[in-house]
Amino acid sequence: MTKILTFIILTLGMNSFGFTQNNDSTIIVIDNYVTAIDSNKNLAEGISEGEIEDNGEIIGGAETYDLYDRETKELFRIQDNIATDTIIGKTFYYKDKELVYAYIEFGVWKNNKYEHQFDQRIYYSNNQTFYNSMHNGKGYDPETIHKEGIKYQQAHIEYYKRK
Repeated sequence: MTKILTFIILTLGMNSFGFTQNNDSTIIVIDNYVTAIDSNKNLAEGISEGEIEDNGEIIGGAETYDLYDRETKELFRIQDNIATDTIIGKTFYYKDKELVYAYIEFGVWKNNKYEHQFDQRIYYSNNQTFYNSMHNGKGYDPETIHKEGIKYQQAHIEYYKRK
């Protein structure tokens, strides 16, 4: 009986370790992909900037940067920054037309100084969250971020269909 119990415990332990190793290796692959996209000088960059108004008063700004293939228009990264009294930066990475990674940074302005509140890293595979790293338990719902990333991707596709 002891041998059977030991076998079961070892088997479960190995399976758990293997699952963690798969997640870790997938994260490394995605991190390497993100680095490659960020340093790829052959991608075209689109920029859109604007002001944020409230009752006719400018209270901040917004900017969106996208990296895409010049010929196929395939989107690889989109970065959206919004700054008012809070600063929110969201960067989405796409591989094979699928969202694979999102990075969010959140901060506030206090006493004319930026204060970092949290950052979050979300990894996706087959349109499912498989790893969500939040700072001190703060962060956005990964599924909401996924929907937002897909919305940006669809807007990019629609924009280039019209051109």
